[in-house]
Amino acid sequence: MARICIIDDDGMMRSLLRDELEDWGHEVLEAGNGSAGLALVIGTSPDLVIADVNMPKLNGLQLRAMLQEQSPQLAERPFIFLSGFSDDDDIEDALDTGADYFLTKPVDLDQLVGCVDELLAEMTSII
Repeated sequence: MARICIIDDDGMMRSLLRDELEDWGHEVLEAGNGSAGLALVIGTSPDLVIADVNMPKLNGLQLRAMLQEQSPQLAERPFIFLSGFSDDDDIEDALDTGADYFLTKPVDLDQLVGCVDELLAEMTSII
């Protein structure tokens, strides 16, 4: 179906998300920190990006800003932030970057799949 990039420093979280998204037929690419994630997104042009907010080497907000700076066209792709923090300011800061969704950990997999399906459907209807 779609190529999805998961960027999260928690290997168990990446594995959980990968397994769920692959079960739905998606191709999943993974990176364990923001710096590697930025290179992966730029190098592979995924259809959708899922990224943790708090990561080493480049946090999710920095990753999003650098993606917008280095590849504005890729920055237009659907983007979902994940975080263990759910403070209103954290959510607002993340969504102010142009992200489509902010989901809190532990992630409700049904909610995540619903968001992914919705964003991919919107993307398809634009093309």
